[in-house]
Amino acid sequence: MVHKERQENLDGLLPGGKVNNWIFKVVKIDQIEDGSAAVVLSLPCKSFVGSGQIDTKSSWLKKGSKEWRATIPYEDRRFRELAKLDRGQFIVASGILLEVGAFKPGQIETFYASQQIGEHPLTKGLNLKGELFIADLTYIAALN
Repeated sequence: MVHKERQENLDGLLPGGKVNNWIFKVVKIDQIEDGSAAVVLSLPCKSFVGSGQIDTKSSWLKKGSKEWRATIPYEDRRFRELAKLDRGQFIVASGILLEVGAFKPGQIETFYASQQIGEHPLTKGLNLKGELFIADLTYIAALN
């Protein structure tokens, strides 16, 4: 019931999981193994949005291996915009939270992919608490 109520609250705040021109503070931006950028952004409400590692059907077969999701490709304009930024700077971004397909069949609620920020590979050692929602950011612009 707690999980269902939380999801209903998220659906009320973010219809369809869409984030439209929200202001975020940069926590960390890093380039991962495949050359794309992984990003962790914070909101004033102690929640985080960005790239994350999740279990997928292919990663289940490889124990302990998770796949990166919602990263920014190297050749993309968004990557060039992120390259201008440093920790603590602000951006405006739009995108959509990733849904967790495993919980969807036969259920009314939408479940968004998330992970504890303290377990995130980019934020270990930063003493952050809260939850990171994995989101595909379709638009990113630095605020100067």
